[in-house]
Amino acid sequence: MKKLWIILLSTFSLCSLAQNYKGSFYLEVEGTRSQLGYIKTSGELTMARSTRLCRGMKMPKPKGEWSCKSSAPRVSACRLEYSCHFLNKNFNRVTESRRLRTKLKSIPHLKANYTIALIQNDQKKILKKVDGSKVVAAAASTPRVAKAKKVRKPTPQRVRAKAQRSKRVVKKETINKSKQEDLEEVAFLKEDESKKLLSQSEESLEEVVEQSENSSKKESRAKQVTSKRENELLDFSLSYISISDDQDNSLTTFGLAWTPHYFFSSSIGLRGEVGFHSYKTPETELLASESFLIYDLGLYASYNFTNIYIEAGFGLQMWNGEGAENANFMAFGGGYRFDETKLYLIDRISFAMSSLSNDIGTKELKFSIGSSF
Repeated sequence: MKKLWIILLSTFSLCSLAQNYKGSFYLEVEGTRSQLGYIKTSGELTMARSTRLCRGMKMPKPKGEWSCKSSAPRVSACRLEYSCHFLNKNFNRVTESRRLRTKLKSIPHLKANYTIALIQNDQKKILKKVDGSKVVAAAASTPRVAKAKKVRKPTPQRVRAKAQRSKRVVKKETINKSKQEDLEEVAFLKEDESKKLLSQSEESLEEVVEQSENSSKKESRAKQVTSKRENELLDFSLSYISISDDQDNSLTTFGLAWTPHYFFSSSIGLRGEVGFHSYKTPETELLASESFLIYDLGLYASYNFTNIYIEAGFGLQMWNGEGAENANFMAFGGGYRFDETKLYLIDRISFAMSSLSNDIGTKELKFSIGSSF
């Protein structure tokens, strides 16, 4: 694994330090006017594979459009301006080679003579010269053909054998040419895969760092929550309460309470409640409606599942109305504690249902938000 990293880093550093030509240069093709579409595409493919002026993290990219002029009867010379451009996932040697090779296959063409040249600082250098179906400038087996011509005058049978041999040589040249193109494609693919692997490893390293930072933040928050649970005496809650009874009376009201918490561990704890909420009796034919306060005194046992908790408790309600009596209640509920306070105050939300032991069977459903100071 260490050797792989060293190879990747050295390859990346060599690519990043590779010198690239800073100015503009030109691709020039010259050939039969009827075959210009094929010749231009072939020139663009040759330039896409070339590393003479652009290498490493850059490759040649055309600027503008082709400009053509007549150079001889039925022959035109066309020129296209280029510059070195940075690679990306949509523009690189692999994608451009595939695109141009596909385009070449779709263009109908005949055997033609054409030349592909690179022009840099007013100096012209031939990159490829095609004579019919043969590449003259890059023909590796041309000397062999020449040697075959120097043999003694053959008999008719030997002429046939040598003709067949020359056909084999041409086929071998074509096969070698296709193999060379495939090898270039493989080399480009390997280069692209190494860059992808390097970028993926950097991304995965960033993800690991982010995950470690997030986990450390969560651990620090968990420690903060645990330290808070050891002593939460300055806790308060604001509640929305829906009250109903067996006589089909119902009303909604708001309540405020002091709710200190004491935890024996990170899971088990106790919660007290000292608060009040308003109440209004219904108006009847004999009695007028009356509004007064109800005082709540309660004690709850709670169990925490990280942020979620459940609780159950009992207590006493003191009705501060004329002729009203105090009542005991049983309650159960649950809630959720936030890792961070919301709206600068809210650190938990909860609900509870309680049933009172009075004559009219009062029941309360309470939704609360809490804050700690």
